[in-house]
Parts: sequence; structure tokens; C-alpha cells
Amino acid sequence: MFKFLKDKIQNQILNNSKVHKESIGNQVFRILVESDLDYNFSKKISDEIQKLINDDVPIKNAFTNVIKNNMYMSNIKKGIVTLIGFQGHGKTTNINKLAYFLRKKGWKVAVATTDTNRYAATEQLYHLAEKNNINIIKTNANNSNEIAKEILSQKENYDSIIIDTPGINPNNKESIQHLNNILNIISPNENLLVLNSLLGSSVFKMIENFLHVSKPITGGIITNMDGDTKGGVCLSFSYITKKPIYFISNGEKIHDLEYFNSDSISNRIVGDMDFVGLQGLLDNYFSKSTEEKFMYRITNKLFNFEDMIFYLTHMQNFGLERIMSFVGNRMKPINIQEGEKNIKIFTNIINSMTKKERKNPNLINNLSRMKRISKGSGYSINTVQQLSTNYEELKKKIFMLSDMLKSNTNPQDILKKFL
Repeated sequence: MFKFLKDKIQNQILNNSKVHKESIGNQVFRILVESDLDYNFSKKISDEIQKLINDDVPIKNAFTNVIKNNMYMSNIKKGIVTLIGFQGHGKTTNINKLAYFLRKKGWKVAVATTDTNRYAATEQLYHLAEKNNINIIKTNANNSNEIAKEILSQKENYDSIIIDTPGINPNNKESIQHLNNILNIISPNENLLVLNSLLGSSVFKMIENFLHVSKPITGGIITNMDGDTKGGVCLSFSYITKKPIYFISNGEKIHDLEYFNSDSISNRIVGDMDFVGLQGLLDNYFSKSTEEKFMYRITNKLFNFEDMIFYLTHMQNFGLERIMSFVGNRMKPINIQEGEKNIKIFTNIINSMTKKERKNPNLINNLSRMKRISKGSGYSINTVQQLSTNYEELKKKIFMLSDMLKSNTNPQDILKKFL
């Protein structure tokens, strides 16, 4: 996320000893425009940064402070939530992501659609909801207005109903009026604009179509953040709309949605550790029961190959590149492909062990067992030995973590100790 922008800011300004204090604002402006930020917003940001630097504020602090102060964030409220936007920007997919996210918060949630134009989109919405056990409100009505009324009749049964709307065509006034009619009937508590971050600065003019809909937008969801190297849409959203970003979507999986946090974004751009974002990632992926079991085993210094495969599996699900994006410059660069390859190798080796061996790691120090595991997994004895070495190193860190947790060490300090 934001690789182009991060590299430019860090290499040309923050880590450049030859940069002149007086010209930093101009350089920031050029980088921001190249990163697809709105032109006027880029000028505002760069001028504010230059002013702080002139007042002897360190460059990194000036940048993070200005970015944070110019990006609004907010938490979603209970009630009726409509998602509006253009076709193909991710409304349908993110309705289920949002429902899944809110359900994890303990809300009773349902999804519905008023889009009668695209049968495939409706089927996609229902399929994803059923796959993830999300409540669906279906109606017998044939037109969007009647469907909206039937959905509203169910609102007392849920903390939140998340409603898909027809994607609009900016060149078709009828599609905008159709959306306005639906919004007038529903009168949502939250009306969220969904935007694809990959479209870059070309989307700014298009946003104007939504600034005057019959029920004003209350915020936004920015999609495809995992593939966005520049960040122009995300960083410019609040400046253009004067509304907060509620969520960012950064992957295709159901749990790839997180609250937008301006501290997280600014820290990642300058190469600092994003503890808040990493904590959010873990909260999204782990159920409460899994987290409780995980913490019990850590605090009691219980760690075997079954625990190790738990970590490896989740690292594989998260993706090493995504994990590293939260860490910033605290760790030396690693070969992502090599790291992911080793995770697969070690997972295969552990799966070739007996249940008794997975629960009692010392057993595999026996040469005959090691040969059998090597043959069963298809990897050399040296690779099996490397797994054993890595296991011992990880166990030491887990035991260190246990001691730190018992001493009530600050979670951020714990994380820093491990990086």
C-alpha cells in the first residue's frame, strides 16, 4: 500500500541528507501530485509542512502531523447503511465485508439489495452472505422502490441493515435520479460512498456526482488499497468531500476490511511502525475464542509444533508482504518470496509428523524419526533440522513474550522487542 508515495517521501526527503530545508515544501508538492493527490490539496499539504519546518519542527513530525490533521475518520453508527457508488468499484463485495466486520463487534446484521438491474450482482451478494452465514433480507417486490420499503419493514430486527444500491452512470441523469428515489425512501443513518483507489486522480471529477445526492454521503469506503501504490484517492477523499473515511478494503477475503486510521496511514508513509493497524489486522482474523486459547498457551509457556503450524498458517493467510507493511523500517528488508516459500516448506514438514511428534518436538531429534519425516515430506534431513532450529528460536521468543505479558509490559514495547 502506497509504495510509490512511501519510497518517494523516504528516499528523496526523509533519508536525503542533501535536501535543503527551504525547498522541502516544493519537493513534497511535486511528490504528492505525482502520487495522484488532488492538485489543490497537494498545495495545501506542502505549504503547511513547509511552515512547520520553518518553525523548526522535524521533517518527519511535520509530515505526519499535517497528514493526520487533514484526514477525517469516524466510527460507523447503528441503523440503516446504504452503499452507493459506480459500477465496478466494489459495493457488492464490501457489503458482506462490512456485515462480517460489524458482526464481529457483536452487532446483529443483515444485508439486502435494491439493485434490480444486475442479476449477477444480486446473486454474488447472496452467495457471499450465505457462505459467511450473514443474514439476508429478500423481498418479493419487483422494483427498487417497493424493495426498499420491504427492507425498511425489517429494521427493528437488526442493529444494522447494509443495503446495496444500483451503481450509477455519471453520464446518465436517470440513474442518478433512480438512486435519489431509493435514498429518499430509505433515509439511511449512514450513506457511504465506495470508491476504487486504483482509478487515481481520474475519480475526483466523478465524485462530484455524489456530493448532491438526495441524502448526503456521511463517509466513504476506499477499496483495492492493497494494490494502490500511490494513495491519491484515499488521501484526497476528505479534502474533496469534507467527509470522513470509515473503512479501507485491502484484499479479496471477507476479513480484509479495517477501520480507517489517519495515524496508521501517516506512520506507514514515513516508515514508522503501524501498531494500531497491525492490532486491527489480528483482531479481524482471530475469533475471540481463538485469541483466548492463543493467550492461554503463551502465558503458560506452552509451545510445540502444533502451535508453530498455527503461526505459520496465519502468517501465510496474512501474507508476509502485508505484515511487513505494518512494521515499517524497524526490520531489515527480507526476501518476501523466500520467506513465503519457507513457510510452505516448514508447514509440509510438520504435517508429515505424527500427532505425538507435533506435541513433543524433542522426539524428532531422533535420527530415524528425522529420516522418516524427511522421506514423507520430500525435503532433505538438513531442511528438517533447520525447522527444528527455527522452532527453538521461536520458542525462546514466545517464552520471552510470556514473561513480558506477566509483567504488564506495554503491547507496543513488546512488539518493538520482537522486531
